[in-house]
Amino acid sequence: MTRSRLVPLVALVAAALAGSAAVAAPSPAPVSVEPAPGPHGIIDVEHLMEDVDCDNAQLTGPAATSTNHLTGAEPISLDVLVLVDVAQGARIAATRNPKQRAAAERALFDTVKKSLVVGRDSYEPLAIDLAYDRFALLQPLVGGKPRERTDNAEEIIALAKQQYGGARPAGIDVVYVVTDIDIQVPGIGNAVAGLADCIGGVALPDRAFAVGETGVLTGDEGIAIGPVAFYKDLTAKIAAHEIGHLMGGHHHYQECGTAAPTAAGRGEPGPCTLMTNAVDFQTLPFSTVNSVVVRGHAEAWAAQND
Repeated sequence: MTRSRLVPLVALVAAALAGSAAVAAPSPAPVSVEPAPGPHGIIDVEHLMEDVDCDNAQLTGPAATSTNHLTGAEPISLDVLVLVDVAQGARIAATRNPKQRAAAERALFDTVKKSLVVGRDSYEPLAIDLAYDRFALLQPLVGGKPRERTDNAEEIIALAKQQYGGARPAGIDVVYVVTDIDIQVPGIGNAVAGLADCIGGVALPDRAFAVGETGVLTGDEGIAIGPVAFYKDLTAKIAAHEIGHLMGGHHHYQECGTAAPTAAGRGEPGPCTLMTNAVDFQTLPFSTVNSVVVRGHAEAWAAQND
C-alpha cells in the first residue's frame, strides 16, 4: 500500500476551515534510533503481492467465487493471529514480573483489538467472522535485548514468518502484523502503509501474512474536518483491506458510488468500497465482485482450518 497524495490536500482544507494561514518555521530533522511512526493514507501496490506462487494459489474459474452468503450460508470463522510491533514491545517483553508483563501485554492487545474490530463489519455481510482472538508481540527481544526494528514491510513479514517457523500456526488462517512504524518498500519508499504477502495467500500456509500501519497508537487516526472525518477507523480499514488481498480481493474489483450510503452514515468522505487503493475515499463494504471472491476463498481455504 502506498500513502495517498491527498494527505497534503486534507491538511490544507483543515487549515482553510480553521482560518489559519500560518507557515511553520523549518525545524532541524529529528534524531531517531528507529523508524518514524505513521500513517496517513493508502494506495496499494498490487504488483508487489503477485508472483508465480501467488498466481498458482489464487482460485480461478467458478470455484473462485461464491454467492452462498446471499442465501443464508453457514458462517465461516476467519481466524487471525495479530502480531503487535510497537515501540513499547521490548520494554513489555523485558518486564521481569510475569503478572506485570501479562497485564501490560493484555492492555496493549486490548487497545489494538479495539482499533481493529470495526473491520469485522466488512466481512459480516459475507457470513465471515473476522476473528481477532489471538495476539502476540512480534519478536520484541533477540538474545534478551531489544530487537533492532525495521521499517521494511517485506522484512516485517519475514520476521512474522520466522517467529512461527516459516508458516502460519495451526488453527490460524492468516497472520497480520500491526505496526506503529512508517513502513516502506525498497524502490517505492515510505508511501507504503500496508502490504499483503500474496493475493490469495490464505491458500498457502507460508504466504498467508500481511502487515499494516496503525494510527491509533501514534495519535494519527481520524482527521475531523467539519461534519466528516478523513482516515476514520484507518487501522481497521488497512487490516481489513490487506486481509482482503489474502482472501483474493483485488483493487480492480472495487466500486465507487455504491458505498456512498455507508460513508454518509459513518460521517466519512467515501464513497468507494474497501478494496479501493486510496483511503481518502475508502469505506467498509466490499464490492459485489470482491464479496463473492472473498467468500469463495473462505469456503475453499479458511473452512479447512476451522
